[in-house]
Amino acid sequence: MKDTLAAWDGKRAQVLRDLYERAFAFGEAIALCDDPVCAEGASWLIKYHTERAPLSAGEVQALLDAQRREGAWPLLLHLVQALDRVDLADRDVRHAADVLQHLARHEAPFVRAWSISALARIAGVAPAYKELAAQLIMDAHLQGDKPSVMARLRKAARLLDQS
Repeated sequence: MKDTLAAWDGKRAQVLRDLYERAFAFGEAIALCDDPVCAEGASWLIKYHTERAPLSAGEVQALLDAQRREGAWPLLLHLVQALDRVDLADRDVRHAADVLQHLARHEAPFVRAWSISALARIAGVAPAYKELAAQLIMDAHLQGDKPSVMARLRKAARLLDQS
């Protein structure tokens, strides 16, 4: 996986889809998130995987731990988008909420919006986070970001309304 990710041009998703079908390994993809040359592609593969298959408890834990990485915003965005698709066990909710609360203040608007959206989804199953998610949504709306960011925030608000 590493050679293909290192050679990836950062644009053609088909290269990553082919790599996923040919050689995806979750643990290796998580580890490659620490390699600045491979991180964006590796995190995309993780997100792509969560769209196709449920994660084991160990994989959920690895994904939660990966959220604390420092890196370029595309890496963090893909990891948050992956987390937003995962069903969390009760023991994982607090860890995820702590990480998402931190990322909800990230400088990158898409990372902030997706983090808030994931936290709103968590609030649907863990009502203790509803007030926090509502406050983050309100604060984010005041920043007046791009329409696509605002659309994600509106989705987060709808998730809260449904809970």
